[in-house]
Amino acid sequence: MGLMGPIGRIGNSNFTPPLKPFSLSHKSYVYTSYTSYTSYTSYTSYTSYVYSSYASYSPAHASPVAAWRHSSRGRAMSQGFIPKHGGFETLLSYQKTLIIFLATSYLAEKWVRLGSRTRDQMEQSARSGKQNIVEGSLASATSKQTEIHLTNVARASIGELHEDFTDFLRQRQLPIWAKDDPRMLSIRALGTKQAAYENYQPYIECDDPETVGNVMLCLCSQAGFLLDQQMRELERAFLREGGIRERMTRARQDAFEKPPPDDIPNCPVCGKPMRQRTARQGPNAGSPFWGCTGYPVCHGIRKIKKSETRDGKS
Repeated sequence: MGLMGPIGRIGNSNFTPPLKPFSLSHKSYVYTSYTSYTSYTSYTSYTSYVYSSYASYSPAHASPVAAWRHSSRGRAMSQGFIPKHGGFETLLSYQKTLIIFLATSYLAEKWVRLGSRTRDQMEQSARSGKQNIVEGSLASATSKQTEIHLTNVARASIGELHEDFTDFLRQRQLPIWAKDDPRMLSIRALGTKQAAYENYQPYIECDDPETVGNVMLCLCSQAGFLLDQQMRELERAFLREGGIRERMTRARQDAFEKPPPDDIPNCPVCGKPMRQRTARQGPNAGSPFWGCTGYPVCHGIRKIKKSETRDGKS
């Protein structure tokens, strides 16, 4: 006969959950679905160390030199083309997959026969989920494609492990707890920013296979959601900033471009420094004029004075 714990009967073992009775005090840590795990935190924490944030440019108060330095070309020249990378330890996805890796290593040894193909696959999937996050984070310095690819490999590995633990319960004819089951809610409530293996240890290392299987399903679902969010953020970052080839091209061009002198006028439309151009057609064909360096986005122009022409002619 099973033991009634603070949140109800768990399996047929004498295992008592380590948590207090579930109450509204846990509301800040409980989510509408255990696949919406990160609703308690902003995913922008992921990009805080990967992508640099540039100072905004205010054309109304900037000199031409300052405007150039704050432009995309000036920033690229001063900051280089290799973006910030690494720092995988701060990723919520890495922290979660580390717990999964440690738990799977313990559970595979305890519950799965030595030499079994299933045991080897489970251990490899858990390791792949963690290690590909590490490798992708480090490789992001020179290849966003590699980072995105490896993050997706990590996601697939965690998905495979989720199915392994689903089979673990199926083979023993044990139920899979619903997301709003009080027992599942108590496990999900452990998913804070400071969560570590020790928070889940009483569940993972208990002798009740029903509890063991369901806590691992919860962990894999949370990790899967985090990696899905990470993939979407990587996609947005690539669209904003491009890859290494675009950054290298811009940096190479900027290496040969000098900041404009202080007598270069600002664009009357957007405030960016202007550049001397020559009209190619129309009644003023062949005549010089000031054109905005932001062209074709900005079409601002100014008439050029005789003293401002390169050859001193009007």
